[in-house]
Amino acid sequence: MTETKKSHLFKMALILLGVFAVSGPSLAQTAAETATQWQVLGTWQTDCKAPINELNMAYTFMVRGGQLFLDRNYGRGSDSSPITKATLTADGALVLVINYAQYSLLYENVLVKGGDGRFQMVEIKNIKTNQYSIKDGKKVIDGTSPEWWTRCH
Repeated sequence: MTETKKSHLFKMALILLGVFAVSGPSLAQTAAETATQWQVLGTWQTDCKAPINELNMAYTFMVRGGQLFLDRNYGRGSDSSPITKATLTADGALVLVINYAQYSLLYENVLVKGGDGRFQMVEIKNIKTNQYSIKDGKKVIDGTSPEWWTRCH
């Protein structure tokens, strides 16, 4: 291969690297876009026919002003917290970082989708303390499987 061809190939490689480097960040999605892609927006409960209470809370994932929020209704009260990060894993799980600022808590929740459209929280971790309430698909307190959540209409 001549020096001219080598030089030309080298320049083309640099141009391609530059194109990919510039276009990479533009491929990043916001938390709201990721949640929309995963189809989690809406209100979810473990039993949509039962009344909302502390054992059957309603989780509403919604976008307000371009920001993703989790609104929780637990019967006697409710709260609203921004979801500061939402990413998808290679196996399709949705990873959410939720800032419960009113309680000074920051949590990471990992959701997996079932074949029927429901989701299950397979991991819930307090980021500040690294303590889990659900780990590896089991509740830490008793080893049982977490409930499946259904979209309510």
